[in-house]
Amino acid sequence: MERRTDPNDFKEYTFNEFCQFYGPQEGRNVWDKAQQKSHTYYVGMRVRALTKLAGDRDQVVNQGDVGSVTALPGPGSSVERGAVAEVLIRGVRFDAQPGMIEPCGNNNSNNFRNSSSDRPRNDRNNRNDRNERGNDRGGRMNDRNNNRMNDRNNNRGQSGPRGGEERRTPLGDNQSYTRSEFLDYYGQQKGAGLWNKSAPSGGKGQRNNSRPQKEERRADPSEKSGRTYTKNDFLDLYGPKKGISMWKKAGKEGGAKEEKRADPNEKNSKKTYTRAEFLKCYGDKAGAAIWKKAGKAAGAPEKEERRRDPNEPKSKKTYTKKEFLDLYGAKKGAAVWKKAAPADKPAEKEERRRDPNEPNSKKTYTRKEFVDLYGAKKGGAIWKKAAPADKPAEKEERRRDPNEPNSKKTYTKKEFLDLYGAKKGAAIWKKASKPAEKEERRRDPNEPKSKKTYTKKEFIDLYGAKKGAAIWKKASKPAEKEERRRDPNEPKSKKTYTKKEFIDLYGAKKGAAIWKKAAPADKPAEKEERRRDPNEPKSKKTYTKKEFLDLYGAKKGAAIWKKAAPADKPAEKEERRRDPNEPNSKKTYTKKEFLDLYGAKKGAAIWKKAAPAEKEEKRSDPNEPKSKKTYTKKEFIDLYGAKKGAAIWKKAAPAEKEEKRSDPNEPKSKKTYTKKEFIDLYGAKKGAAIWKKAEKSGDKKDKKDRKKIEQEKTEHTINKSGGSIGWGRIENTIITVDADGAAEKAGVKNNVRIIAINGKGVSKGSIDKALAACEDSFTITVVEVRRDPTEVNGELYSKMQFIKQYDEDEGLRLWAKADKVQKKKAANKKKRAEKKAEAEKAEEGEKKEA
Repeated sequence: MERRTDPNDFKEYTFNEFCQFYGPQEGRNVWDKAQQKSHTYYVGMRVRALTKLAGDRDQVVNQGDVGSVTALPGPGSSVERGAVAEVLIRGVRFDAQPGMIEPCGNNNSNNFRNSSSDRPRNDRNNRNDRNERGNDRGGRMNDRNNNRMNDRNNNRGQSGPRGGEERRTPLGDNQSYTRSEFLDYYGQQKGAGLWNKSAPSGGKGQRNNSRPQKEERRADPSEKSGRTYTKNDFLDLYGPKKGISMWKKAGKEGGAKEEKRADPNEKNSKKTYTRAEFLKCYGDKAGAAIWKKAGKAAGAPEKEERRRDPNEPKSKKTYTKKEFLDLYGAKKGAAVWKKAAPADKPAEKEERRRDPNEPNSKKTYTRKEFVDLYGAKKGGAIWKKAAPADKPAEKEERRRDPNEPNSKKTYTKKEFLDLYGAKKGAAIWKKASKPAEKEERRRDPNEPKSKKTYTKKEFIDLYGAKKGAAIWKKASKPAEKEERRRDPNEPKSKKTYTKKEFIDLYGAKKGAAIWKKAAPADKPAEKEERRRDPNEPKSKKTYTKKEFLDLYGAKKGAAIWKKAAPADKPAEKEERRRDPNEPNSKKTYTKKEFLDLYGAKKGAAIWKKAAPAEKEEKRSDPNEPKSKKTYTKKEFIDLYGAKKGAAIWKKAAPAEKEEKRSDPNEPKSKKTYTKKEFIDLYGAKKGAAIWKKAEKSGDKKDKKDRKKIEQEKTEHTINKSGGSIGWGRIENTIITVDADGAAEKAGVKNNVRIIAINGKGVSKGSIDKALAACEDSFTITVVEVRRDPTEVNGELYSKMQFIKQYDEDEGLRLWAKADKVQKKKAANKKKRAEKKAEAEKAEEGEKKEA
């Protein structure tokens, strides 16, 4: 629950406590006034006293006195709870509560400290200085607090154990105290609660605030034993460089921790042991039996549930159920525990609603605040009526007073009851009408040029009941705006016209056509397409189709328009090639320039012969390792001379990446290593052997891909029955298949290569011998072959030969292209044969007629 500092005594209270002390109205005013600005303080910050402060030893700090911050609240600090900072003003050191001080002056400067007494102490944990400070504290309004602090400081000065009595350390302190010291200082109830919340000390009667951290140990990834080593062990074993690498690798792998189990002979112990520890303790045989009997390690015990205290809404601190019972007592503690939210689930915010008696205020209140302000019965009723804070209150219905027919003013039901009384007001409220909707209005057909409109009542008043009703039916509603469009013949004009205006201007037929073509007024007309003139390659100027026709004429203009590039797409640069008759020149020319120079026929031949201009290779100078600049071979020779320049050019060639392979001992790993890394890891002999055995990067992928693109094979059983096979072949490639022959009946097609006969592989040289040894019936295995489309009369290759000759992608592309070329040739051959047959038929017919 929110608490604020009372400006009259600088103590924090809830809203209810303000109202109980000052009364409902004054309490609310003081509560609003108590909202203080929050400041962030730091040690050495310059601050000013906001009011006069008097201590219990005649120390006085006047309003406006300036000093500095010497300490801040937090762990290890002795600043009392609730204080914003410990300050030193005019030689008086005290813990300032909210509202006592504020920042002042230029706090970015370190030159404001005028005396050594205002300097903050560096050693915040100096116990002797802390004891001295207990005697010069001032500005406290409560003697009891001063006495407690003095007692506490005096107790801190004592050292040594107290007969083994348990001691605990309160939060934010480094000193431990006994239970009696807690009760003496904080009082019985609060002291008992803080005692339960405080952490036990490291041992009875002695401090143990710091615990040495165990040195990190990791398992060696090259060993399967699971034994762990420190970082220094790794460095001693592998050397500085490799040791660091292995240490990092061990951290990433972080092998599984060795299993531990609880000893069944230690029922009340939560300690667990490894198998080796069982065997060492009980012996091999008994230890193994007890290990089997032992359950797996119970692991860390479940953490005791902790919840937030609902009485500390701004605190994130959590407590166990036992701590609640100790602090609040058995009954109240159990109730607060139920009400408390779990630590991992923030407490739901208490619902707040707007006060219906404050319609113009956005301020919200809890149910308790309503009850405190209005009383139990009335507060509960207003709470139900009040709107939730996140939902604005619905506007109260308002109606017109029927006794004020000419007034547009409206009133709420409450206002009717206040004005006319309960009974009469309720009756008039029922009778009163809601604000009327706007009455329909229409134009008078007898006033065609007027835009004025009238209600039905006005028509009846003007024309009489019968005639007015008839004219009302006849009267039109306000006409919709007539559509208007832009004239396409006025592309630069924004003026628009109606359809009637188009027809009046262009005539009925042409006007209707232009109206359809015209763009609506709210949609800008599309820009006419424009293109660059190919005869003006260096110009960025563009023209419309009409301008091309006007300039070049109808036929030529249309042809150039098709050839021209669109305005939004830059024309492709014309290809340029080197002249083979100028071998030492780097100058290039277009095809047109070749034709102009050598003539049409010779220029075309030289253009074909000419090579496209390639960029000259450049390399970085090995004598300039930090430079990114590159040079041509000629520049190397010019700089270093012919012989030395050529040598440095060879040396400057880009270095190939060192080969890497995957480790066969890590089959699931995608990581690869160089040969040197294999030898470093496994030793010279074993490393070299594993390197040979290891696959190159990407070998697995290549194998899979080769399986995917393997060529299909087909088998055909041929039965020649003493006759011929009926095919034409060159060596082991079948070029043609005779119609109705044994091969065609078996399903053999043109352009296939025999790779096996009766399951035995054959080659070009062994095909004839293998066929001669066959009987009347035999089986051949064939693969399809196609001609290389990059050659004029290309040889026939199988799919795998295409891939072997070219790379994979290019080979598959040419294989597909060869199929298209082959099919096209077959279709052309068929057409020629059909034309020839038709010609022969026509010739025979002419002969017969003759």
